[in-house]
Amino acid sequence: MKTKGIMAVLAAGLATALFATSPSVTWYVDSSASSGGSGLSSASAFPTITEAVAVAASGDTIRIAAGAVVLRMEVVSGFVIMVR
Repeated sequence: MKTKGIMAVLAAGLATALFATSPSVTWYVDSSASSGGSGLSSASAFPTITEAVAVAASGDTIRIAAGAVVLRMEVVSGFVIMVR
């Protein structure tokens, strides 16, 4: 009986670990950046907003460096855009 209880607790813990939401990520965009950056820091920023939006997930933040120009933006359902 104790073995079944322990197995149930282990199974619940494993399920939680596998299906837990991942922590949010901050992505960086700088129009003067070279292509090929990871977007995970200002030093390796994406050169386009499109690249950042393509990898962003729910809850993520995209920081756009001063001077980056958005000529046309299509807002996809589920995205929140905040200007600070």
